[in-house]
Amino acid sequence: MDLSDNKKELEHGFLNIDVSFDFADRVKDVTFFYYPDSKKTGLRDWQSQINFEVLSYYDNQDFEKVRLWEFQSKIVNHGYGTVILQEFFNYFMEKQAQPVAIVGKLSDIDEEDENNRQRRDHLYNKFGFEFVDGWIKTTIN
Repeated sequence: MDLSDNKKELEHGFLNIDVSFDFADRVKDVTFFYYPDSKKTGLRDWQSQINFEVLSYYDNQDFEKVRLWEFQSKIVNHGYGTVILQEFFNYFMEKQAQPVAIVGKLSDIDEEDENNRQRRDHLYNKFGFEFVDGWIKTTIN
């Protein structure tokens, strides 16, 4: 998926991609919005989103390290989080020649709700994230 193309058709629905750039015209922040219904395309119709920022680059401008700073789904237990997280991983596996370190701070709000925490942990475990002192970490090769 090329970030200059802001829409990707999926088997069910589509992703809309919003990108911002830094002063050197490098990708800085990216948001993936997942719309499970291709007929509902409004700003409020997304069902899951991931926001990440690039923390560092390799010399060839590949992303070296990114930080998830928001990941949410409006409706739970429909697989929307899995779909968008898989597309997040696919993006790096298709684009990157080198490994990408992924980190993210876990929300304190999720820790307060046992059901939400269990769902969150299950999803991150499914994609190979480690839990370390309130953070998630993994590397995509």
